[in-house]
Amino acid sequence: MPFFSTVGQKMELRPEIRNHPESNSFKPLNLPNVFCAAYESISSIMWWLIRVSAITAAVQTLEITMKRSIRSLDQP
Repeated sequence: MPFFSTVGQKMELRPEIRNHPESNSFKPLNLPNVFCAAYESISSIMWWLIRVSAITAAVQTLEITMKRSIRSLDQP
């Protein structure tokens, strides 16, 4: 069984671990929120990189097509 139980978007310690007598000194970090924020920022950066690379590829394709059409017009 996992250490955390997922409840919607919120992750909590399983009840048997949370209510354990020795768990009073155990203060878990709020790591799920840290991981969620890191994932959101990385996915946002990746989305922009994919978008920029797609636009760059489209511009390069258009440039190559225009050069070929100009060459074909120059040839008799």
